Amino acid sequence: MKTYNSVVGSVLTNLEEKMKKYLPKLILVVAVLLTISIVFASCKKESPVRLFYKGRDLLSSDSYKEAIYYLSRAIEIDPEYAEAYYVRGQAYFKMKNYEEAIADYTRCIDYNPTHAKAFIWRGYAYEEIKDFRKAISNYTKVIEIDPSNSFCYYLRGSIYNLRGEHYDYDKAVKDFDMGCKLGDDYSCERLKELLEE
Repeated sequence: MKTYNSVVGSVLTNLEEKMKKYLPKLILVVAVLLTISIVFASCKKESPVRLFYKGRDLLSSDSYKEAIYYLSRAIEIDPEYAEAYYVRGQAYFKMKNYEEAIADYTRCIDYNPTHAKAFIWRGYAYEEIKDFRKAISNYTKVIEIDPSNSFCYYLRGSIYNLRGEHYDYDKAVKDFDMGCKLGDDYSCERLKELLEE
């Protein structure tokens, strides 16, 4: 009859032989499972595009602070995401935080120098803080990018028509005339008013 020690020894020897046989397969299975878990974890990583759309949707529903949160997260993941800066700038503008809006429009333009809407809205923001020289510069840039943008002739002409430092009757008439020729009704109205004065 076998003794306890011999039975235990036999079991251990048998276990050791099986481990030698199956250990490489077990290591391979663990490596495959680990790789799969890493792949799934990376798939769960937040997409800057999804965050952008979430932020844009929140902006559309007037949830400005929440929009800024999601757009900021998109920018953290992709710091060169020009459109995210532009839309976050829109949220800041709506909140009347014009300095932050200008900063975001500027970042958008840094990454996309032909983003006409960013120039237009940066111009609006400069108007809000009464920096008309910079507003004119932004509207001029849009006209350089897209000479057929009739509304920017109206915007720039309106600043030239303001009584004050940037008042220039001739430039205002010229801009309203060009805007009108390009089909902007506001420019036509203002041109008519100026010529009747």
